[in-house]
Amino acid sequence: MADLVHYFSQNKFCVLIEYLTSIPNKFAVKTMLTDFPALMTLADRVHSDQDMSPLDASFFYPAGIDKVLHFAGKDRDIQDFYKFLDQANSANIQNLLLLTGDKLKNHVDEDSYLKRTRYLESVNAVMTAKQHG
Repeated sequence: MADLVHYFSQNKFCVLIEYLTSIPNKFAVKTMLTDFPALMTLADRVHSDQDMSPLDASFFYPAGIDKVLHFAGKDRDIQDFYKFLDQANSANIQNLLLLTGDKLKNHVDEDSYLKRTRYLESVNAVMTAKQHG
C-alpha cells in the first residue's frame, strides 16, 4: 500500500514536501517533519516552463521512496494527461497531486492578440483520473 493511501485510510496527518525538478542536485528525502510523517512531492513547472517532468525526476530517487507526482495541467490538454496517467502507472506510481495553480511564466495576457495558454483544470483532471483507472 502506498504511504499516502495508508495515512489517509488511517486518518493520519502527514506533510507533503515539494521537491523542485528544476534543481539538478538530488536532496536527501525527509521522512519526518516535526514529528509527522513526510512524503516527497515532485513539483510541476514551478521554476521554469521547461522544468523536467515530475515523472522523469522521480527516476533520480530510489525506487523504495514513495513519491507523489504533481500534475499542474499548465499548457497541457487531456491527451497529455492520459499520457501522464499511463506513464505513472507504468512506473508503479499511485500517488498523484492534481492541482492547478500559478500561470506559466510566459503566459499570454488576455489583452494580447496571441493565443492564451491552455490549462487542464484540477476538477476535470480528478474526474478523468477516476474514469481512467
